[in-house]
Amino acid sequence: MMSSYRGYYEGLRNMAPTGYSQVFETFGKLVFGLILAKWVQVHGLSQFEAGQPVYGVVCKTGEEAASAIAPFSAAAAILGVTLGTILGLIYLIIRHHVIGDGITPQMLEGSPEPENGKSLRSQIIKFAIPVVTSSLVLNITNLIDSWTVNNRVKAAVDKAPEVFHQMYQVQLAASNVVDKDIKSYLYGAYGVALDFRNLIPTIIMTLGLSAIPVLSGAWATKDQEKMRSSISTVLKTSTLLAVPTGFVMAVLAEPILRILYTGTNAESSISISAPFIAIYGIFALLLSISTPITNMLQAIGRADVPLKALAIGASLKIICDFTLCGIPTINIKGAPVGTIVCYIYIVTHNLIVLLRQTKVKINWKSVFWKPFAAGAFSGGVAWAVYQFFMHVLPAGAPGSRMANFTWATLIALTVSILSWIVFLGLIHVLNRQDIESLPKGKKIAKVLEKLHVIG
Repeated sequence: MMSSYRGYYEGLRNMAPTGYSQVFETFGKLVFGLILAKWVQVHGLSQFEAGQPVYGVVCKTGEEAASAIAPFSAAAAILGVTLGTILGLIYLIIRHHVIGDGITPQMLEGSPEPENGKSLRSQIIKFAIPVVTSSLVLNITNLIDSWTVNNRVKAAVDKAPEVFHQMYQVQLAASNVVDKDIKSYLYGAYGVALDFRNLIPTIIMTLGLSAIPVLSGAWATKDQEKMRSSISTVLKTSTLLAVPTGFVMAVLAEPILRILYTGTNAESSISISAPFIAIYGIFALLLSISTPITNMLQAIGRADVPLKALAIGASLKIICDFTLCGIPTINIKGAPVGTIVCYIYIVTHNLIVLLRQTKVKINWKSVFWKPFAAGAFSGGVAWAVYQFFMHVLPAGAPGSRMANFTWATLIALTVSILSWIVFLGLIHVLNRQDIESLPKGKKIAKVLEKLHVIG
């Protein structure tokens, strides 16, 4: 129901309801999830202290009680997710009834007659089937991928445990990991990187959604210039955002993890997780641009193309995972390789079909190479500034978040953003048309004009 409201407003090029509902949804997940999880923990501990069974389990020690409470506390946190979703839906329902959708009676009077319900249902179903199937294939692929990586790493551990003891000697010793838990430990370290992998694509996903109604309208009216402008703007903006954030994330992966996980048991696995984050940072553009391209293909009625590409890409990913993760000297390091190979195929295939179908020729220098250069430059600046301040600033207290690496990271992030803005202005990457085509583009353009980033 929430997706229906969001999709309706997005089709009207109004991204605000989606954005506000996501804020309400996230706030609800956070607040309800934490409160409910904490309440379950407090209630369970009170049962234990009163000598009663903890959620039906007789516990003799505090450790046993904590173990019995944990799954119920996790379930309570998941209930918070449900309540957060309901909160987001309530906001959309109230907004729709109070504010409406912006379509006036006068606009309806001057509009053409709609098609009959049967025809519209047929079109929606025909369009939805490949979209839904793509989502299903993606989720099934992720499930198979997780199973394959875990089992192949386990097979590698069983085959040559001494290789793992040699490769991860310090980390395994620091976390007291026994042989049977090596697979879970390594996958947990890889899981940290997956959270970062999805961060940038999630932000850029909105660009593809905002382009759908514009590109769809241009496709229907055969407006070649508007199609070219829409496709170029989405690709350029995706590159502008994904490359600098990805490169900075790559060069600062380890200090960022140290800031987040200082003083926890996960700190010992940072040296394992950081290289994965660096890999996904370097290929952030590839991961981020996939969804906008898919959205644009859907806008021109070719939702079948991403489905076919995803099926082949997913197969390549699983083959890579099965082959590489089972080699003891590669093990969990093979997992991101499969992901990169998958997305190389999907993005290349879908982009070729999109440009061929729309007959659009994009300016590769303006759309990709200049934004890429600006992003790579800011990443290099971040690395240089971080290294400089790591040598200049005092080390600080061991295990403290206020150590030198924290200040060096914050300074590097700030300087990299400023250098990116300056470099964009120097090489004239952006123009007013690019910015104004985005939601709230005119306001953004005014700000960038004051900063002399655009003319």
